[in-house]
Amino acid sequence: TEGEPVIIDMGAKADGYCGDLTRTLWIGQPSAQLVTMYRLVGEAQAAAVSAIRGGAPASAIDRAADDVCDAAGMGHYVIHGVGHGLGLRIHEAPSVGRLSQDMLQPGHVITIEPGLYIPEWGGVRIEDVLLVTEHASRNLTGAPKLSP
Repeated sequence: TEGEPVIIDMGAKADGYCGDLTRTLWIGQPSAQLVTMYRLVGEAQAAAVSAIRGGAPASAIDRAADDVCDAAGMGHYVIHGVGHGLGLRIHEAPSVGRLSQDMLQPGHVITIEPGLYIPEWGGVRIEDVLLVTEHASRNLTGAPKLSP
């Protein structure tokens, strides 16, 4: 239906290494609800990315995204952790979720993919791949994000 979300999650493999990407798209004009959720998920992703650095607890990255959704009253629509390690397998350590005990190290490659999902309506997820550095991260995803 026009204005409703379509989540596309895709992967690729090059030289034995996995890639992972999710974008939320829509047909025609996005609904007001979709615009609100898309912007919130973008803010949650930005908060998570800003918390990434070598030595950071992976759970703190998840918490940064969850805090944004909770503050907007949408935390109950978060149903998965904010990310995972990526390399020779599509899902590998470190786990980037609220219960993770993993610590991020420079050189880790992780996804950051916050999502909100409303039953009977749909959801929004935006996923990028990031390289953890000593003091921050570097986005390895070359795909643009849409702007509703």
